[in-house]
Amino acid sequence: KVGKMLVLACVDKTVELGWPRLDLNTWPGNTKAVPLYKKCGFFWEKRDTTTHLMNFIPTVLKTEAIMDYFKVTDWYNDSKRIIEVKPDGKKENGFDYFEYIWEQSGKKLRAEFERTGRGLRLIETDDYYIAASLENHELVFGRDYTVSYKIVNKSGKPLTVELNGIDDKNITFDMKQRVEVTGETVLKGKFHIDPITCDQKPWRTHPAVTTEIFINGCRALF
Repeated sequence: KVGKMLVLACVDKTVELGWPRLDLNTWPGNTKAVPLYKKCGFFWEKRDTTTHLMNFIPTVLKTEAIMDYFKVTDWYNDSKRIIEVKPDGKKENGFDYFEYIWEQSGKKLRAEFERTGRGLRLIETDDYYIAASLENHELVFGRDYTVSYKIVNKSGKPLTVELNGIDDKNITFDMKQRVEVTGETVLKGKFHIDPITCDQKPWRTHPAVTTEIFINGCRALF
């Protein structure tokens, strides 16, 4: 189990350094190692020319809104993710989403990441559900588009959500909303896409519609 210890040490060091994720490249025939990588938090990104995996556990553990959950939950041992030796991701409107699921002492947590922006786009706990969605992955420069945030209060307790848009490269986004959610609501914001000034490589991190979200005062970056 030295391999597992080394991979987990890499994850721990990445968290310590404050980096958002790990990338791992291996050869296509190395399928025996894939379950180990996935159990350690990696997702296998579907590519034709190489075998590439990404691990977002550092972002999960550094996200203030869900940080307390891992005081009693072990992200490795309490994972309920289904491990299969094939590329990961579910498709929706041209996006690929990667999903983590944990359960400990009857309490559940779900977090989803988007492949090309390499960012968090959904959190679901026993108390609330928040998800960001766009109408399509392929958008035209020089136009405005709408991003939607579905928010569900599952607890019946007070739920205050504040959303602050953040510009990212060629995306301008100045959304600012604050809402008290008692049941279910959908908030929408407009963002603008300016032309890019350099070549967009298909496997590099894409510009993203980025939002700083405060959930009862605790921060998450979508």
